[in-house]
Amino acid sequence: MSQEKVDRYKEAKKTRKQDAEKKRRKDRIRRIATIAVICVLVAGLLTGIGITIGNQISKKTAERPYLEEDYVLEDYANIRGSEAEE
Repeated sequence: MSQEKVDRYKEAKKTRKQDAEKKRRKDRIRRIATIAVICVLVAGLLTGIGITIGNQISKKTAERPYLEEDYVLEDYANIRGSEAEE
């Protein structure tokens, strides 16, 4: 039994570098995938917020009445009076 343990230890020692490299590679891939998923979720969230805000702005802009220039600026001081008469 003791010889079996020694043999397993020697075999594990031989492949230790490769096993560590595989573990690092898996961790790196997992980290990159996690970052990618987080970026996609944040981008989707920000896009949704941007669309919602844009729709609210469009709605409020559409609710405002259209006022013509002559209606808004009454000529109280008769500034445009000489231009209008000509």
